[in-house]
Amino acid sequence: MAAVAELERRVMAAVKASAERGDPPLLQAAEAARCIREAPAFTPGGLALSQALVANLCFAHNTAAMWKLLDQAMLSRLVDPLHTLALLTPRVVPNRREQPEAYRLYLELLGRYAVAPVYPERMENKDMLAKSIDGAMQLSHRFGFQHLDFGHTVILFVLSLVDMLIDCILDDCGLPVTSADEHGNRKDMNFNGKGRSFDRGDEHREHLRRKNILMSIEVVEKVTANKITQVFLRLVNRNTYDVLSL
Repeated sequence: MAAVAELERRVMAAVKASAERGDPPLLQAAEAARCIREAPAFTPGGLALSQALVANLCFAHNTAAMWKLLDQAMLSRLVDPLHTLALLTPRVVPNRREQPEAYRLYLELLGRYAVAPVYPERMENKDMLAKSIDGAMQLSHRFGFQHLDFGHTVILFVLSLVDMLIDCILDDCGLPVTSADEHGNRKDMNFNGKGRSFDRGDEHREHLRRKNILMSIEVVEKVTANKITQVFLRLVNRNTYDVLSL
């Protein structure tokens, strides 16, 4: 843990030094990636970089500049977009009421990168990516699998995002959230952030929370309108029907 914390500190120091030089966000992200590559226990595939950036972003350095840097890192594939979204989800979603600005920026990234993700070509990178996404989202535990390959990980991840957003929309509208699977995923992931307090007195932030509900609906529509996602949904629906018919 100490080594991880030190790496996160070094990454943030590299980002700050780059920003002070007036470097654009993409170059700042490249400097952070260089810092990761020079680390003794370098993890390929951008996994360590995304972990360090997300750890700093949520929420010690929750600034628009850091979100822009993360966006540029995802766009340039310095980090894997799906892996980064998987790391952000359990950190941002439960805090969406206290951190509506962060939730809005998260939704923007979700709508941009979860619709038509680009997958790595090398099998070893896929295996590492699947394991990391599974660990961040607890997919194996939530869906009752002992092992997930890359394809199943992507399918369950996208479906989990859609399911999560629908529950968030219902909950934020004051409607009962009744969807839950036999593995208790809603309780485990704490997507609804029960028991957390937030200030309703800030009119601007309350307005942003309401806008985030509409944006969540737009993201759900955008993701489910994708033809690949529609195939996923049909396959899951068919397999669920077959299991229930046994």
